[in-house]
Amino acid sequence: MVIGILFLSLSMLLNNEYLVTFLVLFKISVIVGVTVSILYVDDLAEKVTGRRKIEEPSKIVPLKLNPKIVKYLAALTILYMVLNSMIVYTANFLPDTIAVHFDISGFPNRYEGKFNFVLGVITVTSLDFILYAVFFYLAKNKPLIFYKPKLGISTNDFMEWLAMLVAISFAIVGLAYADIFTYNLYGCHIMPMFIIICLALMLVFLVILYLAYKTR
Repeated sequence: MVIGILFLSLSMLLNNEYLVTFLVLFKISVIVGVTVSILYVDDLAEKVTGRRKIEEPSKIVPLKLNPKIVKYLAALTILYMVLNSMIVYTANFLPDTIAVHFDISGFPNRYEGKFNFVLGVITVTSLDFILYAVFFYLAKNKPLIFYKPKLGISTNDFMEWLAMLVAISFAIVGLAYADIFTYNLYGCHIMPMFIIICLALMLVFLVILYLAYKTR
């Protein structure tokens, strides 16, 4: 959520091409940085604990990822393919230069080439999907890294919430693209801009409430 607010602020200060580039580089850095850090710390912990002498060995019940969690990966895969297929297909009906950003009144204040815009959207959604796939792999093979018993959060809970956040990001991207497509093709928005913003914020707020309720 903090990242979303950050990029909303940056979108008002930077040109769209620089914003997309920054967003792509940032997400790649997050994926690589988090993955490398987790694997390094986990490997270091195994080496350190492996050197400790234990007088009485204790039975350890292995923590495993619930097999049902794979349904979230499958659902996100379907959403990802449907969303990007829809964008690629419908983009053929748009002019070469399109309005991609609007003020609160709904008037366009930023334009971009159709190809660059579609490429940027697909890149961003692809990185979101890759992020979840990487975390799914880590949770499956090293489930303890996401286990936070003091917070009442299990690895399965974490993967469920992450899937929900990625799905919401796909939904927001789909809603934004539908509005951009409608405006550039028909000259009108699917609904007033302030309502679209309110719906997106309401969706984020409901997710925060749900996550707060689940951690009680």
